[in-house]
Amino acid sequence: PVKAIPAALLLALLAGFTPLSANDSAPVVSGGLTADEAYNKARQLFSEKEFAGALDLYLGFIADYGEAEQAREAVRNSRYPIAICMIQLGRYADAVDAIGTALALEPPLPKDQIKDLTFWLAIANLQENQYAAARAELEKFLDMFPPQAENNPLYARRDPAALRIPEARALIGTSY
Repeated sequence: PVKAIPAALLLALLAGFTPLSANDSAPVVSGGLTADEAYNKARQLFSEKEFAGALDLYLGFIADYGEAEQAREAVRNSRYPIAICMIQLGRYADAVDAIGTALALEPPLPKDQIKDLTFWLAIANLQENQYAAARAELEKFLDMFPPQAENNPLYARRDPAALRIPEARALIGTSY
């Protein structure tokens, strides 16, 4: 039979136990947050459309933990919101680089994110007066959809990026 550990001994053992996240020597990113705290706070700020704060935390997380094997999936999942933050903050040159990084990931991002980033890459290129690159991205974006996808409410509901098709077509006329 298994003997119960006396309560006094159990308390004595637990008194010396400190979880890693509470350990004073646990790695922290700027702002005094652990990796998990920084990543989760960045996600929260992004969902609240607090793009500047989210971007700072995502970039700090990658700078501090980007090389760690345990952070690989979180770094990968950070690439899309980083690019969107840069677009929303008007940092178009940085956005071009961030979107390129996100679109080059292997395995690729989900299709909805690829479509979204392809559209925003065109916009960033337009803002940077890179008209040929913008036109190429707009054409690539339009090629991702079946004909008349934007006119099919069920398709557009399932794939909201289709709602940007008319805008992409209009922009092609201004990107020469």
